[in-house]
Amino acid sequence: MRVALILAVVVVGACAPSGSSLQTPLPSQSTPSRTAIPTTTPPAGPTVVPPAIANPGLADFVRYTGRSDLRICLHVDPATGSDKVQMLALLSSTVDALRLKGYSVISAPPAECSQPTLFLRTNTVHPKNSGQGPVGTVPIVTTPDAFLLHVAVTTDSQLTRIFGGLSMRRGAEEAACAGHDCAEITSAIYTSVADFQDGVRRELLVVTGLGLLAQ
Repeated sequence: MRVALILAVVVVGACAPSGSSLQTPLPSQSTPSRTAIPTTTPPAGPTVVPPAIANPGLADFVRYTGRSDLRICLHVDPATGSDKVQMLALLSSTVDALRLKGYSVISAPPAECSQPTLFLRTNTVHPKNSGQGPVGTVPIVTTPDAFLLHVAVTTDSQLTRIFGGLSMRRGAEEAACAGHDCAEITSAIYTSVADFQDGVRRELLVVTGLGLLAQ
């Protein structure tokens, strides 16, 4: 049984037959919801779950998903015109900085994602922006992608198309089902080039993607 509160296991729908996908989030009795975790660090700005709680919580979630370690990948939308190598170096510097702060559970350096994130590769939108286009269907898998968090850097126009006015630009990449209960096991978070190039916002992006902001 999973004992993690850190990375939200977002319930994404009733389980469909193997090889299918799903769209609409539904509540689940078997999957715990995100729980607010009080912390005094940092003293200003967003409240971030401290390493002493984050490391064991994320480690539990990694095991729950069937992975051996927590890995992060980066997709840079070609439409941004950005250098993938330079952008990956920026993400690596952020991961290194988080490890220095005590988030040792992020054990491997980031790498390039094998494909674009769901909303980009399928030209779909977030469920909460469904009035603006087809909603992305989350693949149901038995073996998850090697990377638990996919970071997508894309254009402002794509962010508007996908998320509309939503402030949380996050989506499920993969889900797994047990009976009729399905849960998110691979996540994606989206950002603009300008925000990604800002060190403070880039770190906030990663901790948000990993579910380390206490709500």
